[in-house]
Amino acid sequence: MRENKMIQNSRLFAPILEYGFRLAYTTLHLILSILLKNVSRKKPWVIFGSEFGEESSHIKGVLPKFIESCDADVFFYDKKLRRLRRLGAQEQIYGRFASLRMRLEASVYVVTHNIRDIFVMKPPHTTLINLWHGIPIKPIGFDSQIERAMLARVKRRTGYYPYEQWDHLICYSEHHKALMVSATRGMCKNYSILGNPMVAAPRVKANKKKYVVYLPTFRNKPVNDFLLLKNYAELSLEITSGKAADCTQILKKHPSSPSEGLPSGLSKIISNETVSSLLNKASILVTDYSSVIFEAIALKIPVILYRPDAREYLETYGELYDLPYNPNVKETTACREAAGLINQLLMKDQAFEISELTTVETFRADKFVDLVKDCLLQR
Repeated sequence: MRENKMIQNSRLFAPILEYGFRLAYTTLHLILSILLKNVSRKKPWVIFGSEFGEESSHIKGVLPKFIESCDADVFFYDKKLRRLRRLGAQEQIYGRFASLRMRLEASVYVVTHNIRDIFVMKPPHTTLINLWHGIPIKPIGFDSQIERAMLARVKRRTGYYPYEQWDHLICYSEHHKALMVSATRGMCKNYSILGNPMVAAPRVKANKKKYVVYLPTFRNKPVNDFLLLKNYAELSLEITSGKAADCTQILKKHPSSPSEGLPSGLSKIISNETVSSLLNKASILVTDYSSVIFEAIALKIPVILYRPDAREYLETYGELYDLPYNPNVKETTACREAAGLINQLLMKDQAFEISELTTVETFRADKFVDLVKDCLLQR
């Protein structure tokens, strides 16, 4: 009741907040335009958010075609440096103030999470495309009790929910679209099914070497992150001492996991390779709640869901979405059982056959390019 009352009261201040933002935007834009006359704009600017770095190298497979076909200049934003990097024949990095002006004038933002990947708020003339980062496993948005409280705070501060700023939300399938419509309460202006950008092309395995790839997610507290990684370190040791030890084990930590104080023995298998690179070589994927399982399924990689803290996780985040797993996915909370499943798969040659992707699962780069073109035409 109290939350609903506060949301109702926020509606009174929404026009004032919106007017204040537009005034601040216009003033800052005018100042930067005067100071930075050397930043010329011959074409519309399209900016990809901070999440599209080396980790998302699969997106770069789409960009060359996009750059060639769109009459626009494309940039990547580095949130840490607060600078823009231009792609193309001659790569160029812009200073902070120039990058700020360009963010204010950009025609299209492309993000993986929200507007904060690029800027505090969406400029009035900018179109926002959210190229979502994966099919959710745990409840998100309005389906999550934790995030509902956060959304209410955003509503009180700004006068609207963040989903109302999303002009286009890219979905991978009808199932994914249904989840996102529920989580956002249908507030996005458009929901477009364009396939999964993580599987933009069939993978080509370079050799027959067997790789066990661990991609655990993160927890809400550093101590829980440490305990999770400790469980995965014990699983790795169990595999090393097992009968089917003829494999290479690789673990990539989630970006939100702590970088220091790693469990003993884990440093030997940690890698900084991109997720797309690891999926290209993986024989078996082991994870807990990562959306990467859907990319693995599309790539015909056997998946083991090793969830040693399942009870505590569900108590924190609530019941998981009802997801369409397939027979290639096995689930366990016990280390020895997980090791046994991995060893069984390692001894089966058929587990490493590479299959072509179906057109439904492949990212429709041409449709994405058409969508951005339409956005540019509407400016």
